[in-house]
Amino acid sequence: RFLAEKKILEEKVRERTYEIQCQKNEIEKQRDVIDEKNANITSSIRYASHIQNAVLPDIELINKLLPDSFILSKPKDIVSGDFYWLAEKNSKIIFAVGDCTGHGVSGAFMSLLGIALLNEIVNIQGITRSDTIVTKLREEIIRSLQQSRKEIATLDGIDLALCVFDQQKRRIQYTGALIDLIYIRDKKLEEVKADNLSVSLLSPDSGLFTKKEIDCR
Repeated sequence: RFLAEKKILEEKVRERTYEIQCQKNEIEKQRDVIDEKNANITSSIRYASHIQNAVLPDIELINKLLPDSFILSKPKDIVSGDFYWLAEKNSKIIFAVGDCTGHGVSGAFMSLLGIALLNEIVNIQGITRSDTIVTKLREEIIRSLQQSRKEIATLDGIDLALCVFDQQKRRIQYTGALIDLIYIRDKKLEEVKADNLSVSLLSPDSGLFTKKEIDCR
């Protein structure tokens, strides 16, 4: 009887061992599938980062138009919702930094839209007044994302600081959408407050964007 019970126990152990091995194989198979999907997603996002970097201003143009400037850009993820932008139009240098809603891929999509619209507003439409540019950008963001439609609820938008440097008059126009302007003059740190508005339909305030001017002479 002892031998018979021992044989039954051994058979149960073999069956349980087989079940555990099958579960282990299935887990490993699922892990491999997840790893492959993650690798594909990461590869796609890395490729998207090349596209995002390609639409940012060329460093040679930045050095030409703003020779004493520098840029510190350290995205939290592979792609970023933060962006910088630069253009020259009618003897004016227009530059901006933006912080889009969302992080990673969602923010990157918004940054591409913001850059494309700024290029359209300044380079094609020829608008060079800071408050008009930001107001127009807000209108185009709302239109592009269909934010005025009640059935489409979206909080997407951009916080922005935009400056227009008039090279002839040596004056800077500044319009801020929730991003303040900080500059140094006579070894003193100065701050210009932004408007309590975001470049989107849903803003903390419903007022108008304003233009502040700084004499650089």
